[in-house]
Amino acid sequence: HVAEISNDDSIATIIQLQEWIVESSDWNYGDKVRSEMSLRAALLSELSSNGYVDVETNLLYSLVEAVTLINPMLTADLQVSFVQTIEYSMHIDEIDANTLFSEAQELETMEKTLGQSVISLAERLRERAFEIEEERQADPYSSDPEQHRYTPEPTEEFDIDELFAGLLDR
Repeated sequence: HVAEISNDDSIATIIQLQEWIVESSDWNYGDKVRSEMSLRAALLSELSSNGYVDVETNLLYSLVEAVTLINPMLTADLQVSFVQTIEYSMHIDEIDANTLFSEAQELETMEKTLGQSVISLAERLRERAFEIEEERQADPYSSDPEQHRYTPEPTEEFDIDELFAGLLDR
């Protein structure tokens, strides 16, 4: 099940196996194509039969890479399934702007394979990230711990050896 693989190395194993088949195995080209088509069929079945699943964007990107090693073009139905899964999994309610910027960047890398629709999703994430940054700048009492971090200005240098020497005298 796709939703269960986000916490283990199954996706990495799928990618490694598919890369081995395409790049290192002695399989003929027809068998390699059938392997990729089988992986695509399995993903399409998994993504569409289980309703929408919440999968991290980077994991979806890895799956897209795995099914486009031979043929870089996805079928329309697989493309739609990936985009719908991405829409469902988008963390638009995320409160960390950096996470949103990162997800937007990952979506942009998938544009060539998944089409223009992921760019609009990336823009939504980026807009939300900018809103969060503006809110934090406007609210000096925000809950961002980094914003209120106390960093004392060094007034004088101190000798660490001297401090420890005092401990030894006790």
